[in-house]
Amino acid sequence: MNAYLGQATVQVRFLYLATYDYYWALDNFDVSGTPQPGFSWTSVPPGFTSSVQNPTNVAVGVNTTYKVTVTAGGCTSTAQVAVNTVAPPNAGNNGTLTICEGSTVTAPDLFAALVGTPNGGGSSAQVVVSEQAQPNAGNNGTLTVCAGSTVTAPQLFAALVGTPSGGGSWSPALAGAGTYTYTVTAVAPCAVNATAQVVVSEQAPPHAGTNGSIIVCDGAAPFSMFTLLGGSPQTGGAWSGPSTVSGDTYAPSTMDPARTHTR
Repeated sequence: MNAYLGQATVQVRFLYLATYDYYWALDNFDVSGTPQPGFSWTSVPPGFTSSVQNPTNVAVGVNTTYKVTVTAGGCTSTAQVAVNTVAPPNAGNNGTLTICEGSTVTAPDLFAALVGTPNGGGSSAQVVVSEQAQPNAGNNGTLTVCAGSTVTAPQLFAALVGTPSGGGSWSPALAGAGTYTYTVTAVAPCAVNATAQVVVSEQAPPHAGTNGSIIVCDGAAPFSMFTLLGGSPQTGGAWSGPSTVSGDTYAPSTMDPARTHTR
């Protein structure tokens, strides 16, 4: 009978067979009723079809227009439904962020640290923020070295004031007196290097002159040993020897003779 569905008029002939009766037949009668409609669903973009009146569990990945064609009793009608998709809220995945010590984190910094493709929706994710210590070169200092000597990096570092970080560099090349700059390089995200200076001055070395000698008679008058020194000795030194020396005077009558006294 399926072959006759949808036709406006269908004539059916019934044949009655009996063993002890006359043969008889019914001809030219009408079967009336309400025909069942047929449904045909399609989509744009294509990919979806259905013959169910109300399809369920339809997966929608993109904006899609669904069109249904209904056929009943030789009549046809169409309608369509436009389904627009909206991306679900996505806060991304947890992330980490390192900022320079003393700085204030910003919302764009935090958003950029999220992992994935956050869209600012209603889900949640966390960012753990840590600080990178600022470089510390200490504060300026001073140092005095003996004239003619070359200053060393440990000497300069010890002359810095405060608690400078190790691992920095000195400039210019180490020599004698002058101003030397200590630089500690910043570690990202910190960007500004730290510097401090040590001013080095020179102290002239002591000069006691050169050796001298004298021969005097026992009991001679006291005399100054300083005047016997050669060269250009500095004043203010101290004498030592087998006898106690007062100032720089040697008294032959009271001090041990024929001995060396050193200044």
